Amino acid sequence: MINDDYCINSFNMYFIKIFGYKQNNLLSKSIDILFNTDEYKCLQKNIMNCVNYNNESTIHKIKLNGFRKDNVIIPLEITLIKNNENQNHMCTLIVREISEFQQTVDDLEYLAYYDQLTKVPNRTLFRDRAETAIRRALREDEKLAVVYIDIDEFKTINDKMGHEAGDRLLGDLSRRFKKCIRESDTLSRVGGDEFAILILKIACIEDVSILVERIHKSNQIPIKINDHNIIPKISLGISIFPQDGATIDELLKNADAAMYSAKNNGKNQYVFYKPHMTK
Repeated sequence: MINDDYCINSFNMYFIKIFGYKQNNLLSKSIDILFNTDEYKCLQKNIMNCVNYNNESTIHKIKLNGFRKDNVIIPLEITLIKNNENQNHMCTLIVREISEFQQTVDDLEYLAYYDQLTKVPNRTLFRDRAETAIRRALREDEKLAVVYIDIDEFKTINDKMGHEAGDRLLGDLSRRFKKCIRESDTLSRVGGDEFAILILKIACIEDVSILVERIHKSNQIPIKINDHNIIPKISLGISIFPQDGATIDELLKNADAAMYSAKNNGKNQYVFYKPHMTK
């Protein structure tokens, strides 16, 4: 268990065995001694999400690499459990060392569901999440949106500056897009220079407009590639569930049609789907 200062309050013998410390070397110590800087920041973020989530029985599960006392890296699965009764403990961590075989399985699953260039979900994982979201939206009588994004003049950038520059642009843009959405939403690379965003639980159309305006505003900042400052331009098409489609195939098709309408009307803008676009 850890307190509000991320210090270790209590642990069992299995925890000591995993990290190779003696009992008096861990008690009241900050948990950051068990992780590198980036992994510790990730753990902090997930702990705060767990603690602040408005649910009494919140449980989060993450995978991180830890450091044993002898500096050997160990893959870990950490289950975070919010504490509601003991004020001296902020969160309970259940730590499990992942075997080499399990790590290999996890790596293969990552390859199957994530785009290797941008590190965001691929089309397969996007569809899985969208289908789950649609079923929930039907039960809860909610709306959701699909935003289809195409990078304007991407082929020109590739041809003039090379594929490495194009890859750099895709990576930088995916990070920008991700910063503009909520953690509950999903950004996916669905094609060469095409992305899709699944936006959950929208209260009104204006919610989607605010998000895409945020994306456009982020693109006003140039991206420096090979001593060139590129101001990205993108065309976006938007479809809304359930009015623009009952399945993810229909929503993607109609968002794609709206995106092409944005391109045909001058590019670097967003358009909501209208039925005449697919006639």
